[in-house]
Amino acid sequence: MKKAEIDALVRAHRGSARAVAFLHVLRQPALAPDDHSFLSEHAHELTSADLLRWRARTPYVGRPPILVALAKLCEDKPAEFEHEVLNAPGLSFEDREWETLADLVRGKVPPALQARIARRETSAPAPAVAFFASSPHGGGLRSAHEVGHPLPPTPPADEPVDLAAMFDLDEATAPEASASKEGEGSFFGGGSLGDELGLDLGEDEGGPLFANPFAGLTVEDAFAKVTDGTNGDERAMLLDWLAAQGASAERLMSAALASLHRAPVASPVVAWIGKRLATKADWETNGYALFLALVERRAFPELQELVAQAAGVSPELGEARLAAFGHVLIDVTRDAIKKKDEARAAAALAALSALGATEETRKRFGALKQALHKAKASPYLVTLVDLVVARARTRGENPTEGMIAAVHALSDALGS
Repeated sequence: MKKAEIDALVRAHRGSARAVAFLHVLRQPALAPDDHSFLSEHAHELTSADLLRWRARTPYVGRPPILVALAKLCEDKPAEFEHEVLNAPGLSFEDREWETLADLVRGKVPPALQARIARRETSAPAPAVAFFASSPHGGGLRSAHEVGHPLPPTPPADEPVDLAAMFDLDEATAPEASASKEGEGSFFGGGSLGDELGLDLGEDEGGPLFANPFAGLTVEDAFAKVTDGTNGDERAMLLDWLAAQGASAERLMSAALASLHRAPVASPVVAWIGKRLATKADWETNGYALFLALVERRAFPELQELVAQAAGVSPELGEARLAAFGHVLIDVTRDAIKKKDEARAAAALAALSALGATEETRKRFGALKQALHKAKASPYLVTLVDLVVARARTRGENPTEGMIAAVHALSDALGS
């Protein structure tokens, strides 16, 4: 990127150089001179992972500032340096890098760490205990190595950044509960807890344990609770209950989306909606309204959960999700320009530059630039639009990563 573009992104991110480095600069496959200058100026703000990403995109002749920053990290946070740098899988310094690093830290770090650098040791022995498993022959717990389970692989340090993993945004999946075999998992030899204690917990759906929590509730009252209620779990349960009563899918979706505007945004409701957007047509019909509600309410945790679910979806479905999110960000930008809210416009443009573009959203960038000129907006906003257009020409291979980066750009730029 060019210096003007980087400066515009820093302004959009309210001065956070580290956010710009992580979400924008270091996501590029190659770095320009202005990128290197920016990273050198703000090296003290970068993490060990950032520094290794920077090194992986830099020929040796440009690495001295990175080695200086790594040496400073080693001096200030020796334990972090040892764990995050020397123990990083796939790391391999060149001989001259080792020599420079050893010279820079000599006498400034613990002797054991200095000796390890002198030995050029890049990986520590695997820990004796990684996780435990019960021994079938008794004797308590055994380590992973003893039971023959390999440790999970860790990606090499110089591979493209995986935002989903670094922000713990991978889609969570829980194993379905299975019915235990008769007599297993009971302290009472196979009988039920209720039998042993002489309690009547209900033997069938008519018993008190299975009482209908919505008995006596009318369909119209249930819809009112969905749109105006404050309990997210209850609203999601009511949506399922209404579906069982025969309510139409269109009315259910309309009520669920309306609740994101009128009631507190709740993860169970967002998850309910997300599960029902299973096709490209579904996302084309309702995806825009879902993304718009979450962006307008600044429900960034729920938005993060939603975009993380895109991992592994079909390209067609991923394209529809990407387009819906892109259209929302474009319209948020236009609305902010109209209202002279430059901070909000800059945040949306920073997110757009991280997101990537589809054919549909790419066609709207010209009108966006015209709106900026008509409003006589600040030059840095025009620079951000130019960056969005330039990024759209080189679309990334991982749209999910772009969506995650866009959410974090919004959260960083607009969050409290």
